[in-house]
Amino acid sequence: MNSVNMQCRMVNNGSYAVPKLRMYRLIKEIVQQNNAELRMQSAAVAALHTAAEAHIISYMEDLSILASHGGRITIKLKDSVTLKLLKGENLNK
Repeated sequence: MNSVNMQCRMVNNGSYAVPKLRMYRLIKEIVQQNNAELRMQSAAVAALHTAAEAHIISYMEDLSILASHGGRITIKLKDSVTLKLLKGENLNK
């Protein structure tokens, strides 16, 4: 079983791949850079945490598919570039 499937199972079981405290600190840092007086409810932080992990896992699954298509199990930078091209994203971001 590959690690992407394991990560998906972890998220589906209610536990997070990224520890809650680390994610909270990251969110707090980003919020303070943009608006120092803004406060967030714990439910909002949990929603951001869940959404961020779902996005990362989806992205990693897509990269894994591209690597598998190339006959590899290792994800390379060219897989990420190809994925961005397929999704129509700007490569200069």
